[in-house]
Amino acid sequence: MKKLLFVMMLLVIAAPVMAAEIKATDEGSGVVRIDYIRAASEQRIRAFGLNVAITSGNATPDVTTPIVAGSYKTDGVSTSTSKGFGIYPGTIVIDGNTITNAGSPKAPNGATGALAAPGLTLELGSLYKGDVNSPAPGTAAATVQLCKIKYTGTGSSTLTLAPNATRGNVVFEDGTAASPTYTGCTIVFVPVGPPPVPTGLAASDGTSATSNALTWGAVSGATSYNIKYNSKNDLASAVVLATSVATNSYTHTTNHGETTWYWVCANNGSGSSDYSTSDSGYLTECMPNTVPAKKTRWVTYGRPDCWCYARNCKGDATGTSDGKAPSGPYWVSVGDLNVLKSAWNKLDAALTGNQICADFSRSSDGKAPSGPYAVSVGDLNILKSNWNIVNGPASGLCEATKAVVAPSGPMP
Repeated sequence: MKKLLFVMMLLVIAAPVMAAEIKATDEGSGVVRIDYIRAASEQRIRAFGLNVAITSGNATPDVTTPIVAGSYKTDGVSTSTSKGFGIYPGTIVIDGNTITNAGSPKAPNGATGALAAPGLTLELGSLYKGDVNSPAPGTAAATVQLCKIKYTGTGSSTLTLAPNATRGNVVFEDGTAASPTYTGCTIVFVPVGPPPVPTGLAASDGTSATSNALTWGAVSGATSYNIKYNSKNDLASAVVLATSVATNSYTHTTNHGETTWYWVCANNGSGSSDYSTSDSGYLTECMPNTVPAKKTRWVTYGRPDCWCYARNCKGDATGTSDGKAPSGPYWVSVGDLNVLKSAWNKLDAALTGNQICADFSRSSDGKAPSGPYAVSVGDLNILKSNWNIVNGPASGLCEATKAVVAPSGPMP
């Protein structure tokens, strides 16, 4: 029994004594919170003279407002309804018996013993009457926020805390020196750079006869967006459609009936992101589905505008007439022949530019290995049968239900 009592006594003697802690916490965005954590039943700390140092990294207190507004007590005396350490010896202003300016927790620049930037010294205390008005009343453990400090910098920096004897040290209410635990922190600055690449780009498919609607996911940190477009799915040759678009949507007004590909990038003060993956869109379709094979072929070739010209299936590859009265105009003439010649007996995959416009028959001629050819004998026969007809052939004879005006320049 004596052995057991002896062991229990040793355990009591060896039990750790809880102590107060002064703790720094990185809240992100360069803001560090300084807390006083009181242990249960421990005598309360009355005042702090505290050095806050940067021992590694390039963090420095914000030049304009190093102590974050609203993070510290500004009405002086601690009361039951407004507890805290609101007495700042280095900056408080007292007129007679009245505190006219509580001041700030940061010791003045150049004050004796105060740290210079990138460090700083905090000095603050409590003034109250009666336990109920104390910053940490009673005997329970408590956490009291002293203030928050705003830093600027890059990468990460190490912050340490230590008492400052010259500016009053850290003392209990009875005036004796306190020996709290000092816990610093690492300040991690979010890298400043261009915003992320936009995602979710979507272009409308046949919902309007006059415009393609674009939407994409809003990018955090972006201040605007740029848009590129192309008549083929190739970012390298795409051209700029719009810059400094303020929102994550855009309406592209166009008469370009073919499939159009779009890309978007995000901008901020540090630069621009890469362009997004593409998405394609097109206007209300001019090619009906009355002959599914022709509609499928039209879609396969990227919904070419020219197939929707009123006389394209009759040999009009350009959408314009040649010659003048009385000998003209002719809707099927030399210009259309030139397009046909440029596309003559080319494999489907080898067609470029407006050469597909000479596929008047909407079908391929020949078979592998010599074919198929999108533009060949069948198309030549159609052109010959309508060659140089004055004011002809008549419009509206093709399968297209919505006439498309031939473009006069670059993709609109």
